[in-house]
Amino acid sequence: MKKILFVLIFLLYSTSIFADQLNVTIEINEVLPNQGKIIIAIFNSKDGYKKKIPYKTLTIDSTSTTLLVDEVLPNGEYVISMFQDKNGNGKLDTYIFGIPKEQIGITNYFKKGIPGGFNKLKIQINEDKMIIRINMIHFGVK
Repeated sequence: MKKILFVLIFLLYSTSIFADQLNVTIEINEVLPNQGKIIIAIFNSKDGYKKKIPYKTLTIDSTSTTLLVDEVLPNGEYVISMFQDKNGNGKLDTYIFGIPKEQIGITNYFKKGIPGGFNKLKIQINEDKMIIRINMIHFGVK
């Protein structure tokens, strides 16, 4: 009887731990196909975003103009940023004043001015099977 009780308590506890784990799909649009990798940084705090310390990083191939990335994340607020590393050096190349040379994408940023901080760019992930759409942006500076 004690074993059954222990198993039931364990199952209830483990279910509550994983209840906040949500399946999300990041849909990345306007990718330049077969031109380097997409490097994705997922931030879950204002401090992490400010210090450029992501909660999670992902690297995927740019095989199509639209990419789908399935990820499991806890319920919470996030900023998801990415760039297309066309030259394979592992970093975002910029022009003077920090204008990106490579395509970028950030949640809640639509190419109007400076992107802003965590609070401006954050999204709330609070439902299972959520789709987060991000369009890659190129600033076209030469």
